[in-house]
Amino acid sequence: MDALLLERDAELDAIAAVIAAAQSGSGGFVLVEAPAGMGKTSLLAEARSRAAHEGLQVFHARGTELERDFGFGLVRQLFERRYVTADEPADEPAAEAVQLLRSPVAASTAGDFGLLHALYWLTVNLCQRGPVVLVADDLHWADPASLRFLAFLLPRLDGLALAVIAGTRPREAGDRQHLIDLLVTDAATRVLRPAPLTERASARLVRSRLGPQAGIAFCRAGHRLASGNPLLLNELLTAAQAEGVPATTGGMAALEALAGDAIARRVAVQLSSFPAQATAVVRAAAVLDDQARVRDVVALAGVEAALAAQTIDRLAAAGILATGDRLGFVHPLIRLAVYRGLDAAERTRLHAAAADVLARAGARPQQIAEHLMRVPSPDQGTARVLRRAAADAAGSGAPEAALAYLRRCLSDVVDGDERRTLLTELGNIAIRVDLPAAVGYLTEAHELERRPPDRAKLAYLIGTVLYHLGRFGEATAVLRQAKAALPGGDTDLRCRMDAYILNMHAYGRRDVELTEDEREPWPAPSGTGPGAGLLDCAIATIDMMRCDPRAVARARRGLAGGALSERAQGEAPLHSGWLVLLAADRDEVMPMLDAAIGLGLRRGATRDVAQAYQLRSLGWLNRGHLAEAEADAREACRAIDTAGVDLGRQWTAPMLAFAHLEAGRPEPARAALDWARAPGGRARADANYRMLEALAHVLGLENRHEEALRTAVACGERAGEVNVVNPALVAWRSQAALSLHALGRVEEARETAAEQLELARRWGAPRAYGHALRVSGLVGDGGDGLAALEAAVDVLAGSSAQLEQAKARLGLGAALRRAGRRTQARHHLALGIDLAERCGAPTLVAAIRAELLASGGRARPAGPGGVEALTPSERRVAELASSGQTNREIAQALFVTPKTVEVHLSSAYRKLNVKNRTEMAAQLRPPPG
Repeated sequence: MDALLLERDAELDAIAAVIAAAQSGSGGFVLVEAPAGMGKTSLLAEARSRAAHEGLQVFHARGTELERDFGFGLVRQLFERRYVTADEPADEPAAEAVQLLRSPVAASTAGDFGLLHALYWLTVNLCQRGPVVLVADDLHWADPASLRFLAFLLPRLDGLALAVIAGTRPREAGDRQHLIDLLVTDAATRVLRPAPLTERASARLVRSRLGPQAGIAFCRAGHRLASGNPLLLNELLTAAQAEGVPATTGGMAALEALAGDAIARRVAVQLSSFPAQATAVVRAAAVLDDQARVRDVVALAGVEAALAAQTIDRLAAAGILATGDRLGFVHPLIRLAVYRGLDAAERTRLHAAAADVLARAGARPQQIAEHLMRVPSPDQGTARVLRRAAADAAGSGAPEAALAYLRRCLSDVVDGDERRTLLTELGNIAIRVDLPAAVGYLTEAHELERRPPDRAKLAYLIGTVLYHLGRFGEATAVLRQAKAALPGGDTDLRCRMDAYILNMHAYGRRDVELTEDEREPWPAPSGTGPGAGLLDCAIATIDMMRCDPRAVARARRGLAGGALSERAQGEAPLHSGWLVLLAADRDEVMPMLDAAIGLGLRRGATRDVAQAYQLRSLGWLNRGHLAEAEADAREACRAIDTAGVDLGRQWTAPMLAFAHLEAGRPEPARAALDWARAPGGRARADANYRMLEALAHVLGLENRHEEALRTAVACGERAGEVNVVNPALVAWRSQAALSLHALGRVEEARETAAEQLELARRWGAPRAYGHALRVSGLVGDGGDGLAALEAAVDVLAGSSAQLEQAKARLGLGAALRRAGRRTQARHHLALGIDLAERCGAPTLVAAIRAELLASGGRARPAGPGGVEALTPSERRVAELASSGQTNREIAQALFVTPKTVEVHLSSAYRKLNVKNRTEMAAQLRPPPG
């Protein structure tokens, strides 16, 4: 009887179902969450066995306590045996992942997000050879980089012949728990929580081990002492057998005495009957942790190979060790009992010896470093290994591991030059996972640095980190001081510093007042380097916020040619330049953001990818493409969730919220705003104006106009604190005017709408101007209102703002119907309904259809057709498919999943009423002449 699978039929059925789904080409994720000993590992072992029996490709790994800081350690366990031993070619998207697995010291050109993307395509490649099952146990000990991969993979499972079956313990405090929480709480995850054994099952287990004569009271005592935990009960019974405890009422006292540490006692009793070398082997295995090579365990134990082989076989037969191509324990709790039984001196000696054994065997630097981290007072040789391990980790997308290794070195380095170098490395790595720590390391390095050019570069780095922490006042002081000491020839760095100072003034005017030489006329950008472009972008941002149309030309100059995207990747003023063009409805910004996302996915950091997705989501929103806006906002949210640092949740959440609101979904919009709370559920008191604007719209949709008005006014106050008046950036007056009108405060509503109209007229961008005209028309009176709505339609007619144009035509159609001009009303409503359907705005479609019926028009079947009905994503996929590219090639080109390509192609076929790519190509081909 497998004690750990008693009463686990429901869990086994769920595992069988996800394996069957993988066989049918539909991905799934099952997570077994259970305390130690509840059968989690046995369930996962059964999953491996069943999948292998069914002929699926099975890859398995287990998180270990020793390797919890080993970057991509769990992922390497999953895949490296396949890719290290086999000389399989890898196409471009997966090549970086194969390099990570094959190279002892990975020197990847991909950033952390780029490696996740590469690992995803490696997984896709495996699935194309046949259904795959990934089994990953003990996620609570997994390294953060591997957990990020699982979180990255989870929303991309649809359409893959892949089952992911993982196990973890219930929530534990720790710096990686939020990553496990992402897996546990995702709607696509099936979470299994095995219950304790019932008394009946416990009695069955007792009698299967000690004989059918075991008394009911004894059985109940075993159940109580083990709390229904099958492993603990099984170990307690093993110890009882070894001690000769009778399974009667008289044996209950002895059973209770054994219960305190049954596992350790059982192992100690068993080892006492073995030769001395058995203890050496078990201790060596415990120090090397699970998945150790047998030869390394033997070398560390100091036992002759033939004798060691016999000993290992006996230990496996005794239920202590699990053998295979790697050596481990039958259960982590047994390993833990052995490891904790070592005294401190012996543990230190064995870890130092393990590092030496692994070094001689050519192990990866990180594997060696994990042992050296447990040895006090490292010598110079130890520090060198830790530095190499840090370089390995940093180059393979595992900054947390690199940070841990370098911090261990720092405690013993006091020399000025060496310490400065180490602090600089620490600071550059901490930027990716611990911004406050990065400031501390870089500041100390700056104090030790004596060369003016390098001091200036460090100061610039400190200033940018403080910027991302929102500590604008400190950042500005650091940059100004560095600028004053900057050598005269470094004009590019000076421009970069000026760009950040002006950017912080734009976003944090309360904290950053400009000096005389920083005010208008603005500092002139010098040269043609990235600094000059960034400075142009920062100045353009200030101009845009105050509705100065000169901002557009300046931003276009700063971003000219798109080269700045790559040369200044991740720089905040670059994102501000894109924001200016988005506010101005400039079409050229969308290809720039496409390129930025592509660059970030190939070799960028998570921050760069998240911000590019966030801005492109805003671009789609402005154009009314709601599906694309929601998809990009979700990608930005996922990137932020998996990042090691806060990447601006409060700027990303409103994008997703507005996508839901425009589709008429206030509840998901509220959920998006709730997501923006700080991790841990603490409400943020400093909600920015975009958060407040979105909340005001939610309240307006719910007809809670008093609250909507107060929130909109608060939004305006918050925006005013940083001199943001441009309605293309935040149109708080719209909701304020509409709520005032709904509350019967008509004159106030019209005054508020008029203020917004004047600002939008000054800025001149069609979307903001047409929107302001529409709101003025909705709250206006009679002929004035009708004229404003007609003007809104005229302004928006030639623009890319399709959703805003649909709303304007609804407003105008309704006003014309009320004025008795029904034929004209039907014309605008018919055009409006087409636009709304293209945008994917069902609530707006329903409102226009109702108005059309009221004006005497006919209701027609929903859903537009033809090339014009394609969404931007559908059109891009259709064009690539028509040019002869395969679904896989399209997915790689657009950085989406193959399933997404299939969905877009199916939708394009339906809208174009075609059956194949040839017919589709003919539809997409422009007419002759």
